[in-house]
Amino acid sequence: MSVLVWNVRGLNKKVRRNDLKDQLHKWSPSLVGLVETKVKENNSVRVTNCFPNNWQYMNNYTFSPRGRIWIVWDPACWTCQVISSSEQQITITCQNRGGFQTHFSVIYGANYHSQRLNLWKKLVDISSMIRDSALAVLGDFNSARFTCEKI
Repeated sequence: MSVLVWNVRGLNKKVRRNDLKDQLHKWSPSLVGLVETKVKENNSVRVTNCFPNNWQYMNNYTFSPRGRIWIVWDPACWTCQVISSSEQQITITCQNRGGFQTHFSVIYGANYHSQRLNLWKKLVDISSMIRDSALAVLGDFNSARFTCEKI
């Protein structure tokens, strides 16, 4: 089992989608989290075409017109179900074929601290809801300890 989480900074250009396909080939992940896709819903086929036809996915177009977050998984390896979704996170529960169950939260935090407060509250709520199980929190929090760390 391998997991790939990547801030792709846009998947509208073909060269960027080819980069994604290269990484999928190189790492052979069974679960992928993509953030900052910048792909509008009517162009979402650009993302789905990067993955094998049988893979399943979840995105957050319901909360963001540019599909800020995608989670894609191989159903031959995982059975997944969404337990929470918002503009800044998607959290799924997954069970592999061996019976191992875990949870993944893929994060793309808002640019401003005040907007990220909802994310922290949501993560606390999620962790208390699944307190007896593992939770991997992965992604881009758009938060730096020092301003000099920002690009």
